Amino acid sequence: MIIMRCDLCGTFSTPGSEIHALVADSSAVYGQDPLLDGRRILTACSPTHLSELQRRCRERPFVDVELWANKVTLALQRHPEGLSTQQLAEKTGLTASQVEHGITWRQENHPAPPPIEPAD
Repeated sequence: MIIMRCDLCGTFSTPGSEIHALVADSSAVYGQDPLLDGRRILTACSPTHLSELQRRCRERPFVDVELWANKVTLALQRHPEGLSTQQLAEKTGLTASQVEHGITWRQENHPAPPPIEPAD
């Protein structure tokens, strides 16, 4: 038995009483089913909470390059040895240009922390 939580208030639902909806979300990527990339499943405890969650999602813009960046990030997490731009394009289903734009977007919006200096 799987017990779900409302994405808005965190209340646990009794099995079968929760309400779900699929919304556009450029931050959502799934390794097991790339056809779901760019979509998020919402879970709510009531129609009112579902409506509020859907409203919030509609207010957030869908940013293609964010989706591309997340697809690239997922592929690189699965291949810590590294991948070329062409390999990333093949693994993600993106074009080489989309891969490059995604990498640039990630670096500009989520820069890596500075390197840690070794202790003396």
